[in-house]
Amino acid sequence: MKYEKTEKYNIDLINEKIMGPNPLKLEEELMKDNKIPKGSVVMDLGSRQGIT
Repeated sequence: MKYEKTEKYNIDLINEKIMGPNPLKLEEELMKDNKIPKGSVVMDLGSRQGIT
């Protein structure tokens, strides 16, 4: 899978803060075919350092 959205972020900063697998790549895979309506509020619970 090509991670087009993930590649837009500062990879050094991501690697410095992650605590396991790359959370941006995981999130991109999870959200691949999901459509969140514009203006929706999304909460990231338990995000640790808020990287996602």
